[in-house]
Amino acid sequence: MQSYKNKINLYFEQLNKMTSTFKASFSTASPNFIIIQIQFKNTNKMKQLSLFFPLIIFLGMLIIGCTNNPATKVTGKDHSSSFDLNNAKNIIKEKNNQFTKAHITGDTAFLNNIFTKDAIILPPNSDAITDRQTIEKVNLQYVNFGITEFTEETTAFFGNEEYLIDEGTYLLKYGKENTIEKGKYLNVWKMEDGDWKIYTNMWNTSTPL
Repeated sequence: MQSYKNKINLYFEQLNKMTSTFKASFSTASPNFIIIQIQFKNTNKMKQLSLFFPLIIFLGMLIIGCTNNPATKVTGKDHSSSFDLNNAKNIIKEKNNQFTKAHITGDTAFLNNIFTKDAIILPPNSDAITDRQTIEKVNLQYVNFGITEFTEETTAFFGNEEYLIDEGTYLLKYGKENTIEKGKYLNVWKMEDGDWKIYTNMWNTSTPL
């Protein structure tokens, strides 16, 4: 954890040298979350942002952003290495299709297996869940909702040979009344034992309260 903090500290030091508009700093709210503080110069206004996603996502973007050939939007093959981002996106697209289909068919074995051994899920209105047994209970709970339609559409995709970040929207139809839910998701995929698996799964509805 300390090595990660040192890398982030170095990043903010470099960032502050590049701008005269604001000064940025950070603190860790928990082992999984980061708070970025921005102090605008020549004002007394402090803007504090709490990024509601795991620290690993920020680190992943930091690593990607510091490379000579940043992997942001998918535009083609990364010629700096053998890693092909377009191919990775196609693999994750197929896995997303299998993931959504498994919710409809009730294939909890597939759902449980698609998560890494150290997976984290961030359900709506809930604390982060980090143990496998509880993740499996959540999978069963969603299957028991009686999902009849489930689609996901990627809106942003980037990463490298170790981590992939898939951001998008989803549509759910479930229950006897065919309730429709639209929302957004953010998944971090991690290479584990030669296969891409979900390391972090976060989603929430876009339906107003």
